[in-house]
Order: sequence, then structure tokens, then C-alpha cells
Amino acid sequence: MMDSQTSLLYNKSLRFLSFRPRSVYEMKAYLQKNKAENNQIEVITQKLIELNFLNDREFAEKWIEDRKKFHPKSLTIIKFELLQKGISKEIIDEVLSKQKEEGEDLRMAKNLLTKQLPKHSGLSPRDLRIKLSLYLQRKGFSWEIVKTAIDDCLEKE
Repeated sequence: MMDSQTSLLYNKSLRFLSFRPRSVYEMKAYLQKNKAENNQIEVITQKLIELNFLNDREFAEKWIEDRKKFHPKSLTIIKFELLQKGISKEIIDEVLSKQKEEGEDLRMAKNLLTKQLPKHSGLSPRDLRIKLSLYLQRKGFSWEIVKTAIDDCLEKE
């Protein structure tokens, strides 16, 4: 049974979750910011975990899928973002290993390039390669992925 203050914080945490999924770390930080005591934080987060409103593995999987669809970046950057969200290294490695096996980094890089190519149609081949490689490097892709993606995309043209 929760006291009135804990119930109020619990309801606030449900509202916080209504905007997007959260990691356990984010929820604890939110509750601390709302001046919750340590025992209240534990009670609330435990209840949210039991109800499956907080699940770090599902959060990581959803974060990766959303990144791939809406804000593509390399798996290296996605890993860093998940670490910042308080997801354990074990969960991150497990979830990302499947993405790496499927060659997701290269696929995302190629998708980004197909959107960029029309914007730079007037450039010389050398300048085009430079522009595209800098673009992909800013998105966090390794040189190996950048080179392969550019070679594959320019070969098709």
C-alpha cells in the first residue's frame, strides 16, 4: 500500500511514461528530480517493473528501432546513447549483436546515402565522395562502412 505522497509520485511517473518508453535509470532520475525519497523511488520503480511499464531490454530494442527509422546513426553512437540512458552494457551488447550480424550499420549508411545523392548531383566524383564520407562520419559510421557504402552506392549510378 502506498501513502498519498508516494501515490502522487507514482501517478506523475505514469504520466512521464506516457510520452515515450523510459529506462529504469531515467525513471529514477525523474523521481529524484521530483524530490522523492529513496524508499519511494524503489517502491515506485519496482511496481513499474512488475507491471512491465519499465523494461530496459525492451527500451533498448525500441530505441534502436526508432533510431533506425527516424534518426539513423551508427550502432556505435546508438550504443553510447543507450549507455547514457542507463542501460547495462550486457543488455546493449546482446541487443546490438543481432543488429551487427544483420549488417545493419551498412544498410543504414546506404539508406542515408540514397537520400543524400540527389542533393549533390552537380559535384565532381571526387568532391561527391568527400561530401558523402564526411556526412556519414558525422553520423558515427566507421571508415570501413563509409567506404563500402559509398562504393556500393556510386557503383549503382
